[in-house]
Amino acid sequence: MNRSEKRIVMLLSNGFEPDVRVFKEGSSLVRHGYQVDLICWDRERDHPSEATCNGIRIHRFQWRGTYGKALLCVPGYVAFYIHAIRRLLRMKPAAIHCHDLDTLIPGFIAGRFTGAGIVYDAHEIEYFIHFPRWLRRGFSRVEKMLAKRCNAVFVVNSPGIDKFSRMGLASDRLVLLRNGPFLNLSASAFPLACRGVSERIQTSSSLQIEDSPPLAAGRFNGFGCRINPRRAVVPVVLGMIGYIQSGMGIERILELFDELCAKTRDIRLLLVGKIEPRYETVLHSRIRRLKNPDKVIRVGRIPYPEVLKYYTQMDIAIMLHDTGNPQYRYSTPTKLYEAMVFSLPVLASPIGDVGEILRQAGCGIAVQPSDRKQLLSVLSEWVANRPLRRRLGINGRSYALRHFTWEMIEARLCDAYSRLPHARSHTPGE
Repeated sequence: MNRSEKRIVMLLSNGFEPDVRVFKEGSSLVRHGYQVDLICWDRERDHPSEATCNGIRIHRFQWRGTYGKALLCVPGYVAFYIHAIRRLLRMKPAAIHCHDLDTLIPGFIAGRFTGAGIVYDAHEIEYFIHFPRWLRRGFSRVEKMLAKRCNAVFVVNSPGIDKFSRMGLASDRLVLLRNGPFLNLSASAFPLACRGVSERIQTSSSLQIEDSPPLAAGRFNGFGCRINPRRAVVPVVLGMIGYIQSGMGIERILELFDELCAKTRDIRLLLVGKIEPRYETVLHSRIRRLKNPDKVIRVGRIPYPEVLKYYTQMDIAIMLHDTGNPQYRYSTPTKLYEAMVFSLPVLASPIGDVGEILRQAGCGIAVQPSDRKQLLSVLSEWVANRPLRRRLGINGRSYALRHFTWEMIEARLCDAYSRLPHARSHTPGE
């Protein structure tokens, strides 16, 4: 088998810092014998143009651009499309893996000339939801036309399956690949921002999620001083992990936080993730107005494996996305699967198929962020009832290990690629 028959080229319209889903898929394909290249658009121009990340060869197109501003993005997209098509024609891959709709167009054009198989990886169900209505309608028609001509379409949740089934796609071309976590992820093997240098995240050991106890015994007070559970009261930690911006339910939790503190002194709120610049001043102002601002712990942007460590410091996972925001309406957060694997009860919004998953797993509850009374009731009960938290957490972990680990999802990914023409992996000696 020659080199091009196992070569996959991925297209991505961000700079890959890395994008966790792209990293996991690319790493899995590399492990199964594929050569994986990634052509991506570095809009900030702050990454090296060529790099390697866990076997994935990264080729960055460096053209300064913005996100979300439809008309202002047009020149950058045109330049990126021309660059990507030219490079794909030179590479002649067996398959072109297009991450989200905005890369499907150049991928499809190049595929027509090279004969490569086309994989459409729909990370988001409504990718262009914030664009003007006339533009959304146009992209919707383009997506339907191109998706029907793809060899495979990957989706992240049940609403994705429903959407493309309504478009008329055959079930054998639709593949559900949820954003499940790795069971064993070595932080030392995850390059810091994949900047093409030898710098790596230094940790004392791998993150052995598979062997972690349902409730960690080695907790930290203020994440600095270890608590002896026999001599001190361990505070209950409410945790919110991810990009921090308006519409994530933080305002509602801060409204309830003082009331929760009044019921129990031993409570903390942990916020982990980069804060949207426009939202930073608003958030800090709101925290300062609390009666107990010192009980809110903020951790800025950190590499993905380091983020996972903070789940072991939490007792309750909260993800209250605004159900009225079309950006979140059909999404199923990766944080849901991570929280379940780490044995955490989950309080979430009824978006995507989150409510159904929580019901089937018996590990939490989906509540409208606007329902202040129910939110306060659920949190008060969970904070006061450690055996209940433990039972919900064990339920979630058991369900996640049966359904959502990346090792299981990796098998579906490789099976889908094995069915693509000229895109089969090989073993040494073939």
